[in-house]
Amino acid sequence: MGTEVRQLFKSKDLRCTRQRADVYAALAATKCHPTADELHSTLSARGCCMSLATVYNTLEALCKGGMCRKLTPASGPARFDADTTDHVHIMVDDGRILDAPEEINERLAAGLPKELRDELERQLGLSIRELRVSVRAAAR
Repeated sequence: MGTEVRQLFKSKDLRCTRQRADVYAALAATKCHPTADELHSTLSARGCCMSLATVYNTLEALCKGGMCRKLTPASGPARFDADTTDHVHIMVDDGRILDAPEEINERLAAGLPKELRDELERQLGLSIRELRVSVRAAAR
């Protein structure tokens, strides 16, 4: 287990165990937004011995600690993403989740006028911490 991973866990106030580090490493190594079952299969193929329940529990802890996001597609099980930066997800009706190309992410973020965010905060009496955009799409 690398020093960088330990530091990341420490910065999120999460205990860094071998199992948590293994789940996080497998999640961070992919861009396909896997399900817990898919992550479990990946980990098993790598020789990591842990139960599916441990993978689920670990993913919940990682989400709670801000190290990943839980994504809910239009159909099928929840998927997970270790990329916690602001970016657009495209949720396809068949259950896949794709990241929008970076240049489109930037344009969408820039397309929301500050005045609109300010007005939303004023009307709701809240402070916007982050903005997430999800696009639901059907395969052609």
